[in-house]
Amino acid sequence: GSRWTFQATRMNGVIGSWILKPDQMQVINPLLILAFIPIFETGIYPLFAKCNLLIRPLQRMGVGGILAAVAFILSAIVELQLEPTYAVLPGSGQAQLRIFNAYNCPMDLMLNSETSGTVNGLSKLDLLDLRVSGTALYNANITPSQDCVDVTPPGSLFDFQVVEGQAKSVFITREGNEPVLKNISGYDTIEKSDDGYPMIRVFYNVLTGNELKFNQDGGSKNFNYDLNPESYQTEYISAEPASFTVMLGNNSLGQVNLQLGGVYTYILNEETATTTAKLITVTSPNTMHMLWLIPQYVIMTMGEVMFSITGLEFAFTQAPVSMKSVLQSGWLLTVAFGNLVVIIIAEAKFFDSQANEFFLFAGLMLLDMALFCWMAMKYKYVETPEEDNAGANLPLEAPKNKSRNGSTSQPLNSEDKGRNGVENKSFNRDE
Repeated sequence: GSRWTFQATRMNGVIGSWILKPDQMQVINPLLILAFIPIFETGIYPLFAKCNLLIRPLQRMGVGGILAAVAFILSAIVELQLEPTYAVLPGSGQAQLRIFNAYNCPMDLMLNSETSGTVNGLSKLDLLDLRVSGTALYNANITPSQDCVDVTPPGSLFDFQVVEGQAKSVFITREGNEPVLKNISGYDTIEKSDDGYPMIRVFYNVLTGNELKFNQDGGSKNFNYDLNPESYQTEYISAEPASFTVMLGNNSLGQVNLQLGGVYTYILNEETATTTAKLITVTSPNTMHMLWLIPQYVIMTMGEVMFSITGLEFAFTQAPVSMKSVLQSGWLLTVAFGNLVVIIIAEAKFFDSQANEFFLFAGLMLLDMALFCWMAMKYKYVETPEEDNAGANLPLEAPKNKSRNGSTSQPLNSEDKGRNGVENKSFNRDE
């Protein structure tokens, strides 16, 4: 359940004006259980029984376990579709560098005297596979392209440091007529947020202190930044997914759309004559809708109804009277053991891909069901005899005889009739 909830945070839950939350998907399971129990008992089981299928409890449990494995296979397929939208993280011996350009014209970049590429205007250049051991010092040379008007090449190099296993950003902006490379402090947050909400920060160069406002179109999910001309970056914030109108003071800078799962950097360069700004996507937003999780929830619930509910009934009816409670405890103990196995596999992190972990769970379940079905074929059911209903129509209480004075008395059996008056000698006929 927790794995599927985490999977839902990487999906798009927008339904019109309403946003489906990841943990709300878990409500589907109990609702489907309540719906499936009568459907299976009154419809599916009798229908299969006409074909001489799913008659025995162990048969139903075997099919239920296979359905659970199919549900994990579906979740793995969904995960494979989600992985292209995940952030690319630096591995061992690697570092990442992102160069943001606030100019509206391309800039050529050289790192350590080697050509690294061109940063287009109001865009970024990604260097995601820098080979680094520990830390590495880079010096950058920026050359404005011919499209850059009134821009003088800088007279010096710019130094910055990258760290193994971390993502770093630098920001090309203007100082006078020359481009400068601002070293962004700290490291980048490129992973999607835990709750799936979009994250945004701002790289800016402003002439005076001002307020950058993000006003939701037709809503109240507004947020803002106080821009300090002595600085050039803000912290990440988690925002509501919506469309916003961006305002610098009283000037509109256009609209931006923040989507679930996206990680964004908003670049802003204010000059006397013009102001340029653009929203740049660092990590792609969620594109696959959350409702695609419904098939795996439906199949898992079907398997749960066929395996768990039938298994509880089987354990209770087949156990000796003195062992029924013990067997019920053993059933719950197996559930706890299964949860422990899941925790061990999850914490051990055998795979980098969550899809491979789902395939592992499906494979273990199929292997378990193969062993279970082999054992079920050899099982001899304990047939419980039906209760004798011969006396079912007899009254609960025998009719009572009335004496002459209206009182009632119980009928005498044969032994009582033979001993009539023995206890009281005054009524003994022998005397």
